[in-house]
Amino acid sequence: MAPSPEGTGGLWVAQRVPDGEFFVAANEFRIRDIVAGNPDQMYGKTLFDVVERTGIRSPKNKKKPMDWLTTVSKGEYSHPYYSLRRVWRAFSLVAPSLKLSPWVQDGTTRAYPFSVRPDTKLDLSDIKKIYRDHYEGTEFDLTKGVAAGPFGCPNRYLGPKDPSGDVGNPDIKLEGAWGRPISMFYTGYVFL
Repeated sequence: MAPSPEGTGGLWVAQRVPDGEFFVAANEFRIRDIVAGNPDQMYGKTLFDVVERTGIRSPKNKKKPMDWLTTVSKGEYSHPYYSLRRVWRAFSLVAPSLKLSPWVQDGTTRAYPFSVRPDTKLDLSDIKKIYRDHYEGTEFDLTKGVAAGPFGCPNRYLGPKDPSGDVGNPDIKLEGAWGRPISMFYTGYVFL
């Protein structure tokens, strides 16, 4: 869902996750190409009219599918890898055989698929492990290093370079902030 540029109501899109596949979204729109008549997609009946009327369609070329992410947002948050690194991590935990890179060119990358087929069947303990992750065992491991202290604490004090307020503008760079793991001490709720 995204606010309508006309100031009332909103725009929305939904896409079916294929049977047997795993999907993750982390504070960034993950649905990309919207194709009229796609049986695996649903969207508000005024979506295309509003997008065309307000001139926000991306790409502008109507012969190409509308890109939901770049039509209604600027992509990744201004904190480098605030969202996409978590997508990478979840996918790398369920489908390590894909060898996805944790590094991407920009916040509108297509480096990560919409969904992945897990290498092995997932159970409840696998999902709990994903929700509890702090990049353990990777170069981004928050339980290691001086900032983790003597007890390997993955929590970090949020400083001036960390996201707060309106962080949806990727033109404002906030280099130096802590990486955002899947598991955060200020998470309000989780559904399993």
